[in-house]
Amino acid sequence: MDTNKNRYTFDDFVEIISTLRSENGCPWDREQTHESLRKNLIEESYEFIHEVDTNSKEGMCEELGDVLLQVLLHAQIAKDEGMFDINDVITGIAKKMINRHPHVFGEEKAQNAEDALKLFIQSKNKEKSLKSKSQAMGHVTEDLPALMKSYKMYSHLEKMQPEVFSGKFSDYINKAREELDKLEKSYSQKDQDNFEEELGDVLSTVVSLGHTMKVDSEIALNKNFKKILNRIEKIEEISLKNEKNIENMPSKMFLEYWNNAKSTEN
Repeated sequence: MDTNKNRYTFDDFVEIISTLRSENGCPWDREQTHESLRKNLIEESYEFIHEVDTNSKEGMCEELGDVLLQVLLHAQIAKDEGMFDINDVITGIAKKMINRHPHVFGEEKAQNAEDALKLFIQSKNKEKSLKSKSQAMGHVTEDLPALMKSYKMYSHLEKMQPEVFSGKFSDYINKAREELDKLEKSYSQKDQDNFEEELGDVLSTVVSLGHTMKVDSEIALNKNFKKILNRIEKIEEISLKNEKNIENMPSKMFLEYWNNAKSTEN
């Protein structure tokens, strides 16, 4: 193929991945499996989310390419193993989108986004033969991070009993305080097993609090991680200028640097 194009097509990219996996291709690419690449897809997805959060058009374009690379690598590995190819993947998702949008490709009608979502969920449950609410809730992918699973669970609960699980912000704040009191009691009693259970209740309540505000706890916690990392980077910059070692720094000085770094945040 022409390796000096200004623009490449999807088919060109499929051919590139096929070449990399071929006998005369790249030794590293040939050795990869679905298992070895598993974490790459997760990492690339989160990197795309980061670019969305920073509203970087160039970053989003680049990271979507990295996500697409992972998809095509998995599809090519499957093709090499005689399982399926990228066209099977595309056919499957195309049929799924047609079936799950009966208000677009069928006779159903949707007056707004809420109607459209209900029809989408109904079609999805029918497609997967999910006949009960517990089946629908249990169908959440087990390998999802716990915060994401919990958020999806509350989405199901809200649809199931909106009056119960669409409470006021103040209700969930009070519930969080109640669960924290139980956690503190477990700690004072040195009950390790019960402490773990109560900690789970606290985390679940925090997720429900976020759900009420339409905030995904997984994304919120990742933003918090980046914020803390940024503070540490700023502290390291200051400490190096002052010829200080961050690990041997007196706690009072560290807190002063920490608060200075915190004060510069928007």
